[in-house]
Amino acid sequence: MAGFLIVAGGACAAQRSSWPPPWLLSVPQGESRLEVVLEVPGSSPPMAAVGDTLRLRLREDRCRLDVCTSFTSRVPAPAGWVSDNPRIASIDSLGLLRPVAPGRVRIFVPWRTATLRRVFTILPPVATIRWDIPQLSLRVGDTVRVGAAAYDSSGRVVARLPLAYGKYISGLSTGWPQPDPTDSLTYVLVAHGVGEIRLFVRLAHRSDSLDVRVNP
Repeated sequence: MAGFLIVAGGACAAQRSSWPPPWLLSVPQGESRLEVVLEVPGSSPPMAAVGDTLRLRLREDRCRLDVCTSFTSRVPAPAGWVSDNPRIASIDSLGLLRPVAPGRVRIFVPWRTATLRRVFTILPPVATIRWDIPQLSLRVGDTVRVGAAAYDSSGRVVARLPLAYGKYISGLSTGWPQPDPTDSLTYVLVAHGVGEIRLFVRLAHRSDSLDVRVNP
């Protein structure tokens, strides 16, 4: 089952501690439902850096139980995008977000009679993102801690980054990284079986991947 994808968070996650979240509107339609999602490129929770430009959109998903299918076309661009702090990040009528200073900002957009919102963390300027270890070769039974960070142009760490998503390249018993109880942005991977996985981190339009191979 090569290429099996696992998303680290999303609109249709099976475990819902607070449903629906403020960035999603769920509309029952008989035995199924329509979900309207405030879609953000990059990481979750949403982050961007000063100097980035992000286009925010609304996306419709057709869902039944915990299975959702995204439409290829997005909801027509709504009017009325609002930033609650334009000194941190501004947004125009087409949903184009422009971070201007580090901090936190809430973005609102109306859809029919509802309003969706997402909270962004805006970082100082970022030059690159990368994993702490570029690649890993383990043996069954090994335990390793992995993580990734955003760096400025001088090589200093700006922020640690959450795992965005990953996929099994081969083998489904390899193991999967879990947040470290003492540091939620560092992940503990226990190599249970032979195989290979690929992990990704994202920040706005930047991304980096980590290949983990588990040998006998």
